[in-house]
Amino acid sequence: MKIEEALFLHLKSYMTDLVGTRIYPLVLPQGSTLPAVTYQKVSQVRNRTLGSSGLKIARARFQISCWAASYADVKEMAERVKSALQDYNGLMGGNGGVWVLDANIIGERDIYEPEVDVYHLPIDVMICYEEG
Repeated sequence: MKIEEALFLHLKSYMTDLVGTRIYPLVLPQGSTLPAVTYQKVSQVRNRTLGSSGLKIARARFQISCWAASYADVKEMAERVKSALQDYNGLMGGNGGVWVLDANIIGERDIYEPEVDVYHLPIDVMICYEEG
């Protein structure tokens, strides 16, 4: 399983009651019902193999964006995302998932999109994980 799929499954397990199935890679589809979440890999660094074990460690920076019609809703979603990811370690994505060594929130910001009357709160997270 790739880290993107593991992240999707992990977010889904934390966010379904708030966004249903509206978790999308890269972009929010035009005309989407809100609230919704998007995620994208911003960058990735592959570290060298550790020792003779062949263990490969990678670090990826993701942006998880919360989208909602109200400021209160977007803040509630952001808190849920942060709870799901801050200091997370373990198997992400369930059986066959990706072993995450550490995840940390590294930034967030509040944005209002006046053209479409939508609140947008992107959260940047760094995930250190074993690469398969």
